[in-house]
Amino acid sequence: MFVRNKNYWKHGLPYADALTIIDFSDNAAVQDALVTGSVQAAGQLDPPQVPALRNASGVRPVASRTGQFKPFTMRIDQAPFSDVNVRQALRLLVDRQQDIPPAKSLLKKAGMENMTVTLTTAAVATGMVAMATVLAEQAAAAGVTIKIHQVDPGTFFGANYLSWTFSQDYYSYAPYLNQVAQSFLGSSSPFNETHSNNPRYESLYAQANATANPSTRQQIEHEMQEFDFSRGPCIIPTFMDTLDAYSDKIAGYAIGSRRGVGELLSNWDMEHFWFV
Repeated sequence: MFVRNKNYWKHGLPYADALTIIDFSDNAAVQDALVTGSVQAAGQLDPPQVPALRNASGVRPVASRTGQFKPFTMRIDQAPFSDVNVRQALRLLVDRQQDIPPAKSLLKKAGMENMTVTLTTAAVATGMVAMATVLAEQAAAAGVTIKIHQVDPGTFFGANYLSWTFSQDYYSYAPYLNQVAQSFLGSSSPFNETHSNNPRYESLYAQANATANPSTRQQIEHEMQEFDFSRGPCIIPTFMDTLDAYSDKIAGYAIGSRRGVGELLSNWDMEHFWFV
């Protein structure tokens, strides 16, 4: 529980006297809490919940277009994802128009026909478990068996976080080089789920940051992105809306996350919320 700071540096803010943040084990419990009035705002809802909440008395769902993305992450230091052919094959399977024949060809080249892998997922962000289920269905068309290993959020972010062989994560929008710094620079990246460590790629990153010439930086970034596409360790199937819901007793939230970054609850802008 957080209590209003009367000496807050922004004059007149925050409006509310107190804020309590509650963790829930699943989104079904969040929906129940919203409908019963136990909570007045919630974020990271699942898409199927929006129609139900739209019809619920006293609740308003809000969808915000953002640059948020939820990658499938493959550890390139562990089999079978140490083989670039396997990574390329799995990326082909998530296209809206699947490329099954070339995916099968790549798997055969890697000696991984009828491959079986385990995908670890959790309900830690909008749509993640559903995305894992859809990927498993799509992969079956190429003879790939994906076993879904769903864990609770505490386990997902526990001791094995960043160590799962095949998993998921979620990120709000960040400029490209910022995202690279977070995820793909060997031991210096704090969220290197894929255990990426490519000297050429890291050299390009250093060059991109060192130049003051926008055109040169763009060329370097393009080469890096070509690497991401052809050899990279992530599958990015979609960019996701941020799905929040608010009690009609609450005002001050924004429709459309500020700057489109993808953070929940109006980019955590709860200093502007008030009761009406």
